[in-house]
Amino acid sequence: MNTYRKLRWIGMILPLMSLTLSACSAGTPSQEGRNLPVAIAPRLLGMQASVAAQTASVSSPYVRLVLYSVPSSHPCCLVVGERPRPGTAWPLGSPLTLFVANGAPNKRVPEVVGESVSAASNGLTSMGYVVGSISDIASPNGHAYRHDEVMSQSPTAATPAEQGSHVVLDFCGVQAC
Repeated sequence: MNTYRKLRWIGMILPLMSLTLSACSAGTPSQEGRNLPVAIAPRLLGMQASVAAQTASVSSPYVRLVLYSVPSSHPCCLVVGERPRPGTAWPLGSPLTLFVANGAPNKRVPEVVGESVSAASNGLTSMGYVVGSISDIASPNGHAYRHDEVMSQSPTAATPAEQGSHVVLDFCGVQAC
C-alpha cells in the first residue's frame, strides 16, 4: 500500500474512532463505585509506530502509550502486537501497550551463479530480495555457460543485505556464450 493510500485510509479511520469513543462514554464501575470512562481499543496492528502513536493520541487525549521493541521478521517500526486487544473495552488513562518490530535481521545473499535465470529469480524473491535487473551479456574469458545461466550477481553471494534489497543478475542469453 503506497503512502497516499495509507494516509487516505487512516484519514477515514480516525473519524470512526472518535465516533466510537464518544459512543462508549458510559463507563465501567470502578472498585470505589465510580464510573471510569472507557473507550474501545483501536486497531493499530500493521501500522508504522509513528502513525499508531498519532492514531492512539487522537483516539483519546488521556492515552498512556507504552512501546516495546521486539525482535521480528517484520519490517522495522511496524506494530506487531498490542494490549489490550483491538475492539476490547479499555479504561482511559490505563496504558496502551504496543509491540514494535525492530526490523528483519540481515540475511546473506544466496549464491545463484550457475542457476537458470528463472530459478535464481524465484529463489531470490522467495527470500525477500528484489531482482533489480537482468542483463544478457557475452561470456567473459571464454568460459562456457549454458543458455539462460546466471554468470554473475551483484551483490555477491554471502553479502549481508536487508530484505527488499535489489540483486542484479548477468546471464548468458541470446548472445553466444
